[in-house]
Amino acid sequence: MKISRLILALLFSLAFSISYGQPIKVMTYNIRYDNPTDGDNSWSNRKAGMGNLIVQQTPDLLGMQEVLNGQLQYLGKTLKGYEYIGVGRDDGQQAGEYSPLFYRTKRFSIIKSGWFWLSATPDVPGKGWDAACTRICTWALMKDKSTKKDVLVMNTHLDHEGNLARENSLNQLINFIQQQYSDYMGAASKEERTGLPVLLIGDFNLSPDDPLYELLKKSNMTLREGLTDAYLATATPPVGETGTFNGFEVDKTPANRIDYVWSAGMEIKSYKSIDQKLP
Repeated sequence: MKISRLILALLFSLAFSISYGQPIKVMTYNIRYDNPTDGDNSWSNRKAGMGNLIVQQTPDLLGMQEVLNGQLQYLGKTLKGYEYIGVGRDDGQQAGEYSPLFYRTKRFSIIKSGWFWLSATPDVPGKGWDAACTRICTWALMKDKSTKKDVLVMNTHLDHEGNLARENSLNQLINFIQQQYSDYMGAASKEERTGLPVLLIGDFNLSPDDPLYELLKKSNMTLREGLTDAYLATATPPVGETGTFNGFEVDKTPANRIDYVWSAGMEIKSYKSIDQKLP
């Protein structure tokens, strides 16, 4: 029986600019938490195929959502040549879902990293506003060993019910980017003052027709440019289904695009939504 994953993977190849050389492959993937009641679609039936799929795609950066500790340990062993950062959202250690950030160690090293909760108290675990669940963002300032350039990478999963929580979370993410950018530029050498590329990836639980989408698209950050939706900015036409959520309904074409790679200071080379059943 063919097993489908819950959220379609999104694979992107991005480059800071033509002069910066080798493109970066970026993937965001909501893997669905390990729920034994999923039957044929349970984690035990999906994990081998999922691991193989990621290995085949060879992303340089991989943001995942809905990852429980057992799943993270399996993926950490399966994905050779990668390391990850992240904590469980419920206690800041191992409890609850992670939004981990995997990176290929041959390509990237971490300058500094951390995480914060999408709430009014970002330094401690807890729900924000009208959210149904505790939500977290994992981030890292990374050095690209190929280009010798730095990049800010963030991976998150917005709430699926609370509209106020999503709005406030988006503002929180934008403010964090602004602060990191400002701190970076203030400490940068003369050669580095051209800017700091940014990647904001994850499951945002909102579609492009949601008014909150415009909040990100029109974010007036203290960057040389605002955030760009890779699906719209790709130099070549997007490949694959537009939607990124199928709920294990393998016979239906996914309609809702809720997973994104947003970027600033980067040129989007290609975009691919991978609709592949897992064996």
